[in-house]
Order: sequence, then structure tokens, then C-alpha cells
Amino acid sequence: MYLSAIKSYVKYIKNYKNINIILKGAQSIKVPKSLPKPINQDDILKVIENEDDKTALIIKCFYALGLRISELSSIEIANINGGFLRVVGKGDKMREVPILPQLRVDIENYIKKFSPKKYLFEKDGVSMKDTQIRYIINKTFKKYGIKATPHQLRHSFASHLLKEGARIADVSELLGHSSMASTQIYTKLTDSTKLQNYLNAHPLAKEE
Repeated sequence: MYLSAIKSYVKYIKNYKNINIILKGAQSIKVPKSLPKPINQDDILKVIENEDDKTALIIKCFYALGLRISELSSIEIANINGGFLRVVGKGDKMREVPILPQLRVDIENYIKKFSPKKYLFEKDGVSMKDTQIRYIINKTFKKYGIKATPHQLRHSFASHLLKEGARIADVSELLGHSSMASTQIYTKLTDSTKLQNYLNAHPLAKEE
């Protein structure tokens, strides 16, 4: 009896035309209008695959490490220790960010090829400026018809991790947020996406 009722409810939801009504009022987190939309994962990978080593690595560091632009521009080679990167964030707060194995290989190859002295990304012997990095990101993605900023790549890092089931506490720590309240804005999904995720995940929503 109970199982039958649940299945009927799931079937009702799946066939409901106006799914936004079902979850009306479910969004309790107010998101600033200025919050950038995450970039499609396939678009990011496409750009990485077709760009030069330096540009590709800059994009990878934003997307794989979730760094702020000021954090990326100030990466020191000495702070890359094995599988972790020591990041100096806001208020000079230090945090350790794990480096994906493939990204670690890419960084090692980049260092061998370009021989940077102190900073990972240098120009004329000094660290690249935030404006230079922002220009590279904007110009590079524009070639593919994509509007993108460094902050959007950071936002994509957080959004995609949470979408794949990462704990909000872990993502908050990786981003260097002082409070998880700052990370919660990345959990906001449209009503239809929430419903679709529910239908895809719940065992009783599977077709028999």
C-alpha cells in the first residue's frame, strides 16, 4: 500500500507539466544578481584542449583549484609541495589545496619548459598582474564564442563539485571561505534542476 502510493506520487511528478509549481518556495537562499553563472564543463575542457601550454595551465589552475585571481597570480613555486599548493588568501590566511595528479604533471612540465624563477606565472621576471590574467581568460574564451571571467571559473569549480556530491564543508574549505554561508550561494539550483536530480537519484523513480 505504502510502496504503491510512493510510486504513484513519483509517476505524478514525472508527468507533471508545470514542475516549478511543485517546488515553489523551495529556494531559501538569496543569490546576488551579480553572481556569475558557471561555465559548461564541456566548454572549459574544449578550450583547454585547444590552447597553448601557458594559457591552458592558467585555466586549469582556476578550474581545478578554485582560486581567486589574486591567489593565482601570486602562486610561488616554493609553495607547490608534492600534491598540495599552499595558497595565501584573503587577509593573508593560508590554506592547503590538493593538486589533482594530472594537474601536478602539467605544472611540472610547464616549469621545465618555461623555467619561471619565483612565481608560477611570470612576465619579464615578475608575477603576472591580475589585469593580464583577466585579459587572457576573457580573450581566450571569446575566441570560442564564450563569455568567461576568472571568477566564473572559480564559480564553476564550486558548482560542479557540489553538483557531483561534494560536501559543502569541504568545498568551503577549498575556496577559502571564512563561513559556509558564503559557499551556500553555489548550492542554488533552479526548481526544475532540483526536481530532475531527485527523479534521477531516487530508486522509486526508476522506470520498471
